[in-house]
Amino acid sequence: MHKLKDFEGQTIILVIPNPNRSGGLQRESVKLLNVDDAGIWIENQALTNATLAALNLPATQQVLTAFYPYAAIHAILVETPGLSLSEKAFGV
Repeated sequence: MHKLKDFEGQTIILVIPNPNRSGGLQRESVKLLNVDDAGIWIENQALTNATLAALNLPATQQVLTAFYPYAAIHAILVETPGLSLSEKAFGV
């Protein structure tokens, strides 16, 4: 059994509620920086772009990180060794 902490430093898919999206969920590819008792710390280019645009900056000298409490997360998808198949592609 894997623990979320095992995936620190890797890219994961974060699924969060967003009523403005189809199905009410938003999926973002993020880098998992740290897992703590209350939530996760992530790095995400879309978040960085939006923040820089809001601040009217072309760049920063620091990496922008965000904290997501577990209550604000719908699901977290990670890749583990093994084979994944598309049922549709195989006519199932």
